Parts: sequence; structure tokens; C-alpha cells
Amino acid sequence: MGGVFAIELEGISKRYRLGEYNARTLWESLKYRRQRNGSVPQEVWALREVSLRIRPGEMVGIIGPNGAGKSTLLKVVSRITYPTYGTVRWRGRIASLLEVGTGFHPELTGRENILLNGTILGMRRHEIRRRLDAIVDFAEVAPYLDTPVKRYSTGMVVRLAFSVAVHLEAEILLVDEVLSVGDAFFRQKAIEKMQELISRQGRTVLFVSHNMGILRNLCKRGIVLDSGRVSHDAPIDEAVAFYLATRRRQLERPLSERTDRTGSGKWRVRRVEILDARRQHVDQVLAGDPLHIRCYIDKKSAVNLRELFVGIVLWDAYHTKAATFFSDEMAADFSFLQQADAFELYIPRLNLRPGRFGIGIHLGEGGAGPQMLLDYIEEAASVMVLPGDFWGTGRAPRPHGIALLPAEFRP
Repeated sequence: MGGVFAIELEGISKRYRLGEYNARTLWESLKYRRQRNGSVPQEVWALREVSLRIRPGEMVGIIGPNGAGKSTLLKVVSRITYPTYGTVRWRGRIASLLEVGTGFHPELTGRENILLNGTILGMRRHEIRRRLDAIVDFAEVAPYLDTPVKRYSTGMVVRLAFSVAVHLEAEILLVDEVLSVGDAFFRQKAIEKMQELISRQGRTVLFVSHNMGILRNLCKRGIVLDSGRVSHDAPIDEAVAFYLATRRRQLERPLSERTDRTGSGKWRVRRVEILDARRQHVDQVLAGDPLHIRCYIDKKSAVNLRELFVGIVLWDAYHTKAATFFSDEMAADFSFLQQADAFELYIPRLNLRPGRFGIGIHLGEGGAGPQMLLDYIEEAASVMVLPGDFWGTGRAPRPHGIALLPAEFRP
């Protein structure tokens, strides 16, 4: 690779064919052809003409909505998948943390997986053993080191995978949104570790996240992807502002015209209304007041209502989850939807500090942890929370933090 770039992408495009099956035997190939019945697979371009240059030691945040091509970009750089067109050049060894347990063999122990991952990165066995204690201590999995990884919890797998990636000698680190799985304490440790990698060790890091606060804290540069193309490349604060402004413009379009959604479409959210305590349509509410979020549904085919899953998320301005509501946790009964085409989430007291909050909606079929996604739209509507007399003191709460919790000072 020429010049002083750690990563260089030239005209990268990646095409997938929906419905295409990679047959491993002649029988599978013949069976697949019969199932297709002459239909032509639909083409989807996950990336289009992406050209980037990343210098050594840069911490770059990759920003964009679901389906923008962020994870595909990291997979192309890490050589998990190859581009349809274009050239990828890099300098140095690459360690990637793209999905929970990527590169881990479930039947091998934690210790064996550490040795395996280090060998894949091209390290010698004595080099890996020298770092083994640091890896285990950081991941906090010492009691389970000689236990097969298939018996680890998801959080343990994330901790060990991250620890391996950051402790083994690799000049380039690729990190996807997997850190959202870990607990809050480990996430903070991971952030501090990545800051150390940049400031002390000069590692190059590509970091994908929907959490704008973490991106602004860690990164100096931001790259915004939209429909597989680079729509903005700037200092991180400018990139985040550009992305949030784009998201706000999308919210102005009717839900029926929105393309930034996924799911089978058997059920789709047609409209979302925000109602106050008097059931009047509003787009703003006082902190601490009641709130109704009403969702109207288009039913294109039947759904088992006993297995209907509804998730509603309130996002703050930097796309951090301020509050989540999941129907399975709340033991919600949706039998009334046999005749009705709308449901409400009632929040008796909106304990949020002032600011604008997006409302994301997830419809699924399959009960807890739905197997089939019906409709998912990351930001279907928004509501402005205004300062209210939450404490009953005549003083409005400041817009610092997210939550407002009932409390009092006592001796």
C-alpha cells in the first residue's frame, strides 16, 4: 500500500442477491433451482462507489441508519466478504469485533479460542501466552477460562472477544455495535481501553455505533453512510450534526413513504399519534406529565396475537436509549387487535428531562425474542419534552442527563 494510509478504499461496491443460495452439493443446487421456479433474484447494493482513506492512528466513527451499509463496510475491510467492484488496501494486521462471538468456536474453551484468534492474526504462541493474563483479567472470565465458549453468556462472549481484539497485536481494530450487549461497567472499560489504544499505542480504529454520545467522545472524524454511499465525511461533531439533521428531515415524511424500515410487512405501522392527558394531539409535553403513544396498524395478513411482540424505544438527541417498553416483559394482551387496528402505550408520568426524543417501533411475531420481524422503524415519530414543574418547587429541571427520578434529600 502506498502513501501513509492505514486503510484505503477505492470505488468499493458490494452487491447481494436476495433469494440467492450458496449450494454446497449438486442435490442442494437442483433443489434450489426447483424452489426458485425460474424467478430472478433481486439485487441489492449494500455499498456503492465508496472511496475512503484512513490514516494510521485515526479513530473514525461510521454513522448511518439501519441498512446504510456500515457493517458491510467493516466486513469488506476485514476480508470477511469481498467487494463486487473496487479495491481495498491496508497496512498492518486487522482485528475485528463485528458480531457477538465472531471467530470463536463454541466447542473450544476460552483459553483455546484466545490461542486460535491470536494464531489467525499471525502471532506466535509465546506472544499470545505473554498476553493471556491481561486478556483474561480485562474480560473477567478467569473462573470459566477452561470451559467451552458455548456455555458462556452473551455478555461473557462479548467481554472475551473484545479483550482478545484489543490486547493482541493488530494495528487496525474494527468494532461494530456489539458493545451494546455488555453491561454499563464493561462498556465504560471498553471505551477507556479504546482511548488508550489511540493515545498510547497509535492503533487505527473504525467504530460503528448508533450512540452519538459515544462516537463524539471517542472519535475525531465521522463518516456518514446513506444507502451504501458516503454522504458526509467531516470532523465528528459536524458529521453527527449532519446525520441528526438528515434524520429530522426524514421524520417530516409520512410513514407510508418512509423507506428506512425493515420487516416482512404482514403488519406495518401506518401512523403514530402523540396524545396528552386530555387525549389531545400534541407534539410536545411537559416533563412529568402523562403521555399516550398511539400506533395505527395496516394488517396485510393474519398474525398470531398471542405471539405478537411490540417494542417501543425513546431515543434522546444523540440516539441513546432513554427508555424502552417491551410487551413481553409487561405481559401485554393484544387480543383486542382482533377487531381494532390501533393500540396505545400509556406512560402515566414521563420522567424525562427537557429535550427532543425520537420514538422507535418494533413489531414482531413469536413472543419473547420474536422470530419474525413484521415492521421495524427506528424513528417513527418524535416528541419534545418541555421543562415542567416536576419537583413542585416552581423551578424547571435543567436539560442535563436523561431521566428525572422522584427523590428527596434527607438527614
